[in-house]
Amino acid sequence: MSSQKAVIIGAGPAGLGAALALARMGVSVTVIEKEAEIGVNRRGETIRFHQGMEDRLYKGFFEEQTIHRINQRTYYSHTGKKKADRQISTWNLIIEYPRFVQALASVAEKAGAQIVKSAPVDRYIKDGDRVSAVVANGKEFAADIFFATAGHHDPSLDIGKRALSRIDIPIRKYLVKNYAGRDTHLEYFFHVDERYPAIAAIFPRGKGEAEVLYMFLTDSAAKKAASTNIPGTRGASGREHDKLDFQYIASIIDDFENIHPVFGEKLTGAKRYYETNTLIPMGDIGSDILPAPNLVLAGDAVGQVEARGGSGIRSSFMMGQISAQAAVDTLLRENFSSQAQSAFKKKVLDSEQMHELKDLNLKFGIPRRLFFSTVTSPSAMDTFWFALEFFMR
Repeated sequence: MSSQKAVIIGAGPAGLGAALALARMGVSVTVIEKEAEIGVNRRGETIRFHQGMEDRLYKGFFEEQTIHRINQRTYYSHTGKKKADRQISTWNLIIEYPRFVQALASVAEKAGAQIVKSAPVDRYIKDGDRVSAVVANGKEFAADIFFATAGHHDPSLDIGKRALSRIDIPIRKYLVKNYAGRDTHLEYFFHVDERYPAIAAIFPRGKGEAEVLYMFLTDSAAKKAASTNIPGTRGASGREHDKLDFQYIASIIDDFENIHPVFGEKLTGAKRYYETNTLIPMGDIGSDILPAPNLVLAGDAVGQVEARGGSGIRSSFMMGQISAQAAVDTLLRENFSSQAQSAFKKKVLDSEQMHELKDLNLKFGIPRRLFFSTVTSPSAMDTFWFALEFFMR
């Protein structure tokens, strides 16, 4: 495989998982990252230990990256009058996302992968039905096979189609200091609204810090979410597509401390030091993992994120690994024949990790969507709290 070349777009968990697998299997790997530093766009700050992932990295990796650990949760209804406490069997490990991803990158580089930074991908170049190169920062990167692992930012994806399927859920996130709440529980706060059902969360990080999330469950909304046209969100057709209005989203979370009595109380005196708006693909698990014979999609790009908190990084990394291994065993080995393409899809879609993703979506995602699409008032949530408690296990 030493003569085979792969280009990976995006140095996140999925891309670095793929890079590590390819490099160890003898493929020449170049990872293209748009940012000047890996991990600066912070995603999740929690993960669960996974033996398979650690085995692919090195013993003690998770312990080395963990800054705090929590195995208890508290859920509050919209009014704050109802709550549920739960202890979970697997610990949520709190991490520093930039340091975690940079550690993944270090392992991939030691295996032989090359990482090119400050290189946002502008477009793909095709030769017939195959991709021959990508253009990043004015430079062409040619390869035999390409992996799109940059999530919803990838230019190969149709943003309009993703918006219609409501695969991407908008997240507003910030980190705070001077957090005076308890650091032994992950805490969740429900917001019931027909247009913007949501869950706010506080994840303590120890030493007076916390991660605060506000996740809009657009896939659960009874009505289509309000949207606005934002430049730069063109799909394959070249038309501008509606994208969620983050300014409106920000105004809700900024006022949520006044809306939800318990949430506001928890954050009294806390000071923000980082904030971002992003999209997490938790609405669906895509199956179009091979849009061209030599273009593989993995991670956020096809919704390969678990429907429960604290596992998205691990599932993206593992799906990157699985997709890369399957690509070497089928696509590269058999020169992208139709039989090889079918075999590749079967390997990935029938993998244990993919079945786990689908099972978790059934256990968590579908009940969540059903509940929030029908319970659309604070009083109704308190009335049917017993039903929601059933799924908080």
